[in-house]
Amino acid sequence: MSKASRPSDFAGGSRWRSPSWGGPRRKRAPAGLPPARRTTSFNDTDYGRWQFKTFADAKADDPALFAAWFETPQLVRFPGGESLQDLAARVANALRFVLTRHTSDTIVIVGHDSVNRALLLQLLDLPLSAYWRFEQSPCCLNEIDVEGGNVWVRRINETRHLEEAATA
Repeated sequence: MSKASRPSDFAGGSRWRSPSWGGPRRKRAPAGLPPARRTTSFNDTDYGRWQFKTFADAKADDPALFAAWFETPQLVRFPGGESLQDLAARVANALRFVLTRHTSDTIVIVGHDSVNRALLLQLLDLPLSAYWRFEQSPCCLNEIDVEGGNVWVRRINETRHLEEAATA
């Protein structure tokens, strides 16, 4: 079992991220981490007309669709945006690419909560209807070992490193 507990514990191997992660101020990798390769495949869900809206605004825009997103996410397509199927296909293709390119490396994928959930669903062979079963807090760590066709979940939504950083 891995003993990594902070992002810097994953210093070896390969790092991937969405171009939008970290914003314009994030020019360098955090201390101890290799530079990240950017790919749009790990971008957040395209929420279309709902992009950058608050929950309250999205709910006011279309209460039925807003409710469906939390009750049956696998049946929703955002107005002018993606469906969960679109996100899952995009993320699955990126995951296949990264896993085949780095077969014996430690891989760090820095993603948005929607991307993290889609990755977890793919790796655990779960249906899209299970999308909301995973809590994904900001800056959380998910640690999954993949070897051959086997997948082991070591931790999901770990945030202890944030508490340690706050008290340091």
